[in-house]
Amino acid sequence: MKRFKLIKEYPGSPKLGTEVTRALRHQHYNFNGGTFKDALSIMSVEENPEFWIEVKPPLAKSEDGVDIYEEQRVFWVIMTDLGPKLHVEGNFTRCHIVLGVPKYYKFFSSKKAAEEYVEDYNKPKFQILGFTDGFNHYFKLSNNNFTINTAYEYNIQKLIDRKDCKVTKIKRESDGEIFMIGDKLEIGLLSEIHIGEPCLIETEEGSTQPLEHVVKLKPVFTTYDFVDIFAGDNYFVLDPDSLCLGAGAIKATKYSNDGRNTLLRFSSSEAAKEYARENFVLGQTQCGGKIMYGDELFCVKEWKIKSVWDCAFTEDNVKYFKTQEEAKEYVILNKPCLSINDVASVYVTANRKSNNPRFAIQGWCKQAGQLRRLAIRKLKK
Repeated sequence: MKRFKLIKEYPGSPKLGTEVTRALRHQHYNFNGGTFKDALSIMSVEENPEFWIEVKPPLAKSEDGVDIYEEQRVFWVIMTDLGPKLHVEGNFTRCHIVLGVPKYYKFFSSKKAAEEYVEDYNKPKFQILGFTDGFNHYFKLSNNNFTINTAYEYNIQKLIDRKDCKVTKIKRESDGEIFMIGDKLEIGLLSEIHIGEPCLIETEEGSTQPLEHVVKLKPVFTTYDFVDIFAGDNYFVLDPDSLCLGAGAIKATKYSNDGRNTLLRFSSSEAAKEYARENFVLGQTQCGGKIMYGDELFCVKEWKIKSVWDCAFTEDNVKYFKTQEEAKEYVILNKPCLSINDVASVYVTANRKSNNPRFAIQGWCKQAGQLRRLAIRKLKK
């Protein structure tokens, strides 16, 4: 089906740039939807090259994504065992479509695009960051060698050639993404990294994919105990105020991190329970401080001072203190044996001398009587 484009306006012509298509059943060209009102005769279009130019469909698309038309100049790159090389330039013809382009040839719309392809192809696609031989882990040094403990350096090629060594960590140069054994990918759990051209990633599920196409799953959120949670993983919640654990495991979805969750999230019920134990307030000391699970304290029980290690609960009618000195002071001041505080409270209420000199002795009698009554009460306890 032929198409023409208006390149110069004339009286009664459509707007400049209008494209017309030859009708399948009628001898004319249509535009604006193909009505008879918007139709041009074949002669007025095909025999006026001054106004109309034929629009030919592209024959192919180049490696750099440009439409290539018949007889258009292209630049060819040949793929060799040593990598791609800029080959020749020439016109693209229908023969290339009929006969096909050999798989070891690639064509580009410009010389610059071809040269950039060759340059990018020869750049390293990845960088190995770690090895293991099953016992030792080798990490990379700034000089591109590897070491276990910096005492001895190992050449990277020798580690690659060793049958007992395998790559555990690799960096993709195109975007800087780092992959490690055990990472969760779209195709499964990463289990093997095969160095070669291309570098292949293998999963526990048996899938294999080139490194350049591998997509690593992003965690939905990270729990309070620093574990990455992915969609489909289970997690547990804990109310930070009441320290009550949720009813059971919750399956994470991509919406689990919408920012409205005020509960603490943990990777396991054990981790949540441990947090609750460590943050549960058991009570208060005599000085008003909080008694937490696992605290080391001193207590006064039946007026005897005892040490408390890894406190897990508190008892009624027992006084707790952070230091032994605080506990001793409490006993001295409060033990029911006519304590100093008892005497001091009476002394404050007694009048040493009466305002009236005639009854000066009354103040001393009043104090003596109070002390006597206080002593009797203490003895009855």
